Amino acid sequence: MFLKKVCKIFVVLLMFSLVGCAASNKSKTTKKPVDSRVAIVDVAVARKLPVIDVIAHTRPDGLMEVQVTGRNYTSTYYNLEYKAEWIDKNGLVIKTILSRWTAFPAYEQSEYIVKAVAPKAAAVDFRIKIRKGE
Repeated sequence: MFLKKVCKIFVVLLMFSLVGCAASNKSKTTKKPVDSRVAIVDVAVARKLPVIDVIAHTRPDGLMEVQVTGRNYTSTYYNLEYKAEWIDKNGLVIKTILSRWTAFPAYEQSEYIVKAVAPKAAAVDFRIKIRKGE
């Protein structure tokens, strides 16, 4: 009798732990992007080094500034590159020599930060692309 109760309790606890694991795994795979204006081009890199925060504001001099924070969850150093595109009030990309691929590091088991400043006060929005460097 005692053994049956212990077995039932064990089975119930096992079921709760399995349901909990399944729920936590599902939330990791269905996580929405932090900001749709920031994209990691390589899907494999995006899983290992996701963007965790995006802050954008207009500085006192009228230029838009963006800071993208990501996290390298691996034990591997990554050489990454970013490219910022600035958009005016009409939705058009502002042509500038500053929109080029720029290298930055993503050290193992640490956060990485990308900062970009608009070339003109006419920029009201942005797009930032991140890729694995060469």
